[in-house]
Amino acid sequence: MPGLKININPRQRTIIFALLESDGRLTIEQLAKRCGVTGRVIRYNLDTVRAWLRNEGVPLRIRPGFGMEIEASRVQRKRLLALIDQPEEDHLVFSRTQRHHLLLFELLSSQLPLTYKQLAEIGGVSRSTVINDIEEMEKWLALFSIRLKRLPNRGVFVQSGEANRRFALLNLIREELGDRKWYLLWKQPGVGFAGDKSIPPRLEKFLRGLPLKIAHMEVVRIENMIGRTMSLYSRVETLVYLAISIECLQGGKAIPPDQTIIVEHNLYYEVAVAVFGDLRTRYHLPVTPAETALLAATLCGAKWESPSLDLRDQASRAELETLYPSGTAYASQITSVCARQLHPLLLLDEELFAELARHLEPVIYRIRYQLPILNENLPEIRRLYPEIYQTAQQSLREIEEDLYLTFPPEEIAYIAMYLLSALNRLNIKDRSKTTVALVGDGIRAKVSLLRARLEREFPALKVIGIVNGFSSENEILNQADLILSTDPIEMPDYPILNVSPFLHPAEKKMIQNWLVEREGQAQRYVLSDAEKPELIDLLRPDHILICEEKLDWHTAVQKASQPLLANGYILPDYVQAMTSIIKQHGAYMWLAPEVLILHARPVDGVLRLCLSILILRQPVAFGQGTEQQARICLVLGAVDDHAHLKALLALNQLLHQQNFREKLGQAKSSAEVIRIFWSSLMNLNQEENPASPN
Repeated sequence: MPGLKININPRQRTIIFALLESDGRLTIEQLAKRCGVTGRVIRYNLDTVRAWLRNEGVPLRIRPGFGMEIEASRVQRKRLLALIDQPEEDHLVFSRTQRHHLLLFELLSSQLPLTYKQLAEIGGVSRSTVINDIEEMEKWLALFSIRLKRLPNRGVFVQSGEANRRFALLNLIREELGDRKWYLLWKQPGVGFAGDKSIPPRLEKFLRGLPLKIAHMEVVRIENMIGRTMSLYSRVETLVYLAISIECLQGGKAIPPDQTIIVEHNLYYEVAVAVFGDLRTRYHLPVTPAETALLAATLCGAKWESPSLDLRDQASRAELETLYPSGTAYASQITSVCARQLHPLLLLDEELFAELARHLEPVIYRIRYQLPILNENLPEIRRLYPEIYQTAQQSLREIEEDLYLTFPPEEIAYIAMYLLSALNRLNIKDRSKTTVALVGDGIRAKVSLLRARLEREFPALKVIGIVNGFSSENEILNQADLILSTDPIEMPDYPILNVSPFLHPAEKKMIQNWLVEREGQAQRYVLSDAEKPELIDLLRPDHILICEEKLDWHTAVQKASQPLLANGYILPDYVQAMTSIIKQHGAYMWLAPEVLILHARPVDGVLRLCLSILILRQPVAFGQGTEQQARICLVLGAVDDHAHLKALLALNQLLHQQNFREKLGQAKSSAEVIRIFWSSLMNLNQEENPASPN
């Protein structure tokens, strides 16, 4: 046997394993399916695979139109399978991400400090590379409140509570597996990781040892005792958490008593007691109150499926408040704040209210019990939608003060995603009969944002349902013309497209191409990146009116809208829509005392982003009582979900100043109104950005 060492990466290891396991020839497509990759990936790696096999004295025969197969005896195959199953780690070439995962696993698993030399040998890199890796890994560990402690001449070790260590391991497994393999753990817990050689061997050995089948049975019992089903995301999270906990208890690594968290003695706690009682009886595990409390906290923070409710019906709203008492209360607070700063119609969006209520109930438990909240979309939300993120952050401050806790940036981004979904819905027109089903993992923020983006960008598509996880027996999936999934799914017999919640341009193009292929004609989609004007940019002298006469509310709406109609910024339909909203819901959008904003949806007849101001010398009654009287009426015409946000945010800040409102109400001309805005905005900017001292 030649002595030359051929290094292979984990993906090539997977391909070799699949070839050795096969009894006959395999085509490129068949091999790709077994390895969970594309045919292009197989072709790219074949030269290295063939060289490794040749080095081991076994040829790989490839015949065009026939396929490929290894020419080896049963004894040779057995030897190579053993070699590939337990390779020397220094013969493998890891990607940078896999190297980080491997080093993190070693740090989280080790009871002793590890030197840089040891870590370099494990990762197959130099000591200086490990030092650079450590800096990035520290940031990752910080997400779970874990610190790396450096000991002179001894190395580094993880300084962490046992609960944080387990959740870090859990999320490390998810990142290494990827979403597709991660969610398969629920459907195929007995299969485990057999045949998957794309994972670093040390981590693979740990994963193989996890008691997933036992944990799966316990999760099923949990759902039966609760009487509700967890979302797919929470199912797999609970499954892997329980498997890790059982493995730790079997190895004598119970959570110490001094790390016990205080949890409510509710239904979830009773179920946790029952689960660990069952584990103690069946498997003689040493169970502690700390273990029971952490499982109870995990169940409190899980996403549970709930019935679809029509909130226009009072009975359905009452049922929502019963299921999510805290969530509904805090959802009302959030929508109230965000309606003032983003768009008034958010206050009437029942879907937004229900989504926030369902989302907030478990999230508050996760924050209270210090369970990790991760959101891979955080950087994108901050970069693309800073005003929405900032508004979400502000809307949570009162809740934080009420609960004495702090919402992490990842959770703020989830709230921003729900708000972005609602803003997108404002632009939705009537749809045609082309039907779409959405598949998610149980994190409603993802599919909610995807749905809103889809309906806005492709108004010809109609979403007929949202499904938690893919199943060929699901009626909604079988009825849909197209299936869009936020998680990777490969089902050749179904029209499935894998997309992100944001529907990036390439993904929009992919959907458009599908529609072109299916219908033979292109569908319009919008690539909107409108500039966000400042408030002062929207103020025009001919859009500012000062009225001395007494008006009723109908006439006030007409008068405030007239400049925008005359200059072609809005259509008459928009004025009619504003009037209909007041008739149906009342004048509910008061930005400040005696200041009312009039509005409708962008699709109701807004042609250009605009703002008009009507100053009333005599107050106009929009309802009963003095609190329903307006002295300033604003008409806002928004063209999309974000172009107006910067201006509306500044307007809110000014109107909360009593001195500004008084000056505005006493202005004698449109020029004076603009001067008041100019000076007030300059003062506001100076307060936010004070000049540095000389």
